[in-house]
Amino acid sequence: MRGSGREAQRVGRGARAVTPADAGRIRAAWLLGLLLPLAASPARDDRIERARNLRRQGQPAEAAALLEAALPGGATDGELVGLLGLCLLDAGELERARTLAAGPALQAGAHFRLSVFKARLLRQDEQLEQALEHYRAASQLNAEAVEAWVGQFEVAMALRKLGKALRAAEEVARRAPDVGHPLAAAVLRAQGDEYRRGAQTIELAADKYLAALAHTPDDQDLLEVVLETQILAVRLDAARSLVEERFGQLPAGTGAGTEAGTGAGPDYHFWNGRLLFAEQDVEAAAAAFRRARALQPEEPRHALWLARLELEAGRLDQARALLESCQSLGLQTAQTELLTGEVLDGLDDLQGAETHLRQAIALDASLVKAHYLLGRVLLRAGRREEGEAVLAHVEQMSQAPPVDIGDG
Repeated sequence: MRGSGREAQRVGRGARAVTPADAGRIRAAWLLGLLLPLAASPARDDRIERARNLRRQGQPAEAAALLEAALPGGATDGELVGLLGLCLLDAGELERARTLAAGPALQAGAHFRLSVFKARLLRQDEQLEQALEHYRAASQLNAEAVEAWVGQFEVAMALRKLGKALRAAEEVARRAPDVGHPLAAAVLRAQGDEYRRGAQTIELAADKYLAALAHTPDDQDLLEVVLETQILAVRLDAARSLVEERFGQLPAGTGAGTEAGTGAGPDYHFWNGRLLFAEQDVEAAAAAFRRARALQPEEPRHALWLARLELEAGRLDQARALLESCQSLGLQTAQTELLTGEVLDGLDDLQGAETHLRQAIALDASLVKAHYLLGRVLLRAGRREEGEAVLAHVEQMSQAPPVDIGDG
């Protein structure tokens, strides 16, 4: 106890009482400590805004250099570090971005750009579920920022979570229509593709493709997918209305391949032929395909459909000649190979049929008919074990992995 008393006396002798002047200086220092960050805030905000503008202009390296100059004093500034990280990733500086992420700023709390930075790093490491969570967090912090919604869309598409991808695309479309509408169309088309795999859901596929077309009405490839599925779903009146709207009633003589006097071009006649064939008016369908071919002889699909009609009629030699003309025009698709294999099977050219059917499968492994015909050809050729194995595979093809289509 005595020692403690002496120690207290020594401390007491070495210490000086706080004077009013000292108290004033302490208060001034405390106020200065509060005011300095506020005084620096405009400079920090200006630096961030300049860096954002550089990034928007496609100069991420310059933006990163600007932000790095402030890094020693802002190593725990989540917004600054997040933007710096994004600029480094944009500039392809992945290792520098990783080094930055190893610092204290990633624990700096909730910041929009920091969340996006984390998400993008996780995507680099293929940790997509965690990346999706960080993109969601970023959107909650700043719902108007398109970058995080686009990130959600991309990751959800990679995960085949189509419902989540569609919701993200719709959010983008509300804020940036030119960016968002093509994204929404891509998701709806992917949903349509999933539905199209099952014969029982072709009407749902048709609905999805039509919704996609509403987002990108000038997409000609998608338009043809819409028409194809409308026909498969036996919505012939709706398909005909769309054909008339898009391909009919053009001024006579306008555009290459337009038939003078009728105002209809080759696309109109082609799809009219498809509709007539669906209505089982084979002769009228053939006439429409011939008209389309006369107007546009370099388009092989007209010959392809004529070949299909010849096959239906049992005129196999004529069908083969038309398919050869398709090949001479450079058309080699899974459908042409399938049709050629079917024709050669009918002509008892089993080796040729096998070659073309295998090529059809190589181009599109989802073609059930190609697998079935190949199995049958192998059985006819006396290769029983191979043929039965192929036909057993046909039975398994209806089993597809589950996909989050997002309709329920």
